[in-house]
Amino acid sequence: MIFVFAGLGTGIAAGLGAHAAAFCGTALFCLAVWLLTLSEFGSQRRFDGLLRFQLPIGADEVPVMKLLRQYSRFLALVTLREVAQGEAMEHAYQVRLGDPQHRAALVRALEELPGVQDVSLLLQEPTVEI
Repeated sequence: MIFVFAGLGTGIAAGLGAHAAAFCGTALFCLAVWLLTLSEFGSQRRFDGLLRFQLPIGADEVPVMKLLRQYSRFLALVTLREVAQGEAMEHAYQVRLGDPQHRAALVRALEELPGVQDVSLLLQEPTVEI
């Protein structure tokens, strides 16, 4: 609807001979569309996937969080539960990857960290709902 009003305003301005106003209005409209596209404003895609791994109780979580922030644009802790008779904690995060092509690198990097076990990353297509 905004596109229709922007086009109508540009057409009226051009028809009245106010070419500078028509050009400036069109430029501002295009800039706003470009900025909204970059920010993914109004996007229905919330998360790219679910990342699960186990970490021994008392292990340092700082390297894990640093790695997760390096590869993801957004992450939220979903569950944290005790496993292996209280020897480890299972972490489950919903993540939005900065680049979906780096998913294998993220899993490999997590598996290389000391103490991290059973790493799994479940990605779903944002247009598919089950």
